[in-house]
Amino acid sequence: MPGDYLSLSGEYAAALSGGVKMNPNYNQTVTVFRKSGSAWSRQVFENCFWKSGIVTVQNNTEASQTNTYTVRIPLETAGSEFSASPGDVVVLGECTDEITGKSPNTASEVLRRNKPNAFLVSAYSDNTSYLMAKHYRLGG
Repeated sequence: MPGDYLSLSGEYAAALSGGVKMNPNYNQTVTVFRKSGSAWSRQVFENCFWKSGIVTVQNNTEASQTNTYTVRIPLETAGSEFSASPGDVVVLGECTDEITGKSPNTASEVLRRNKPNAFLVSAYSDNTSYLMAKHYRLGG
């Protein structure tokens, strides 16, 4: 019947959330450090999507490589009040560091300690108005 799913077990089991089969690629934990005024907050989210890669950037006669990152946090994981801004920090996994703004806990130092599995947010989109797979996307 439409809407019925094959039951899988073991490594390839599909997670169900709200009766909808979740994307099996949403299997990572991420920590998001958000700045509000001069204070930083830390939130840990499970069941997120993480993708990192290296792209080649051509600039006139020079080519260089840079890391690119995409994180998707499901609406039901983050809640409807979530937001992100350029300059926020995202770390793969549960990061226990704190950003205080003073050395050795500045955003730059936390980012450096966790590289290559950390990035500064440069793009944010709220994709929670979709019919399915409602999520927030953070890129860097």
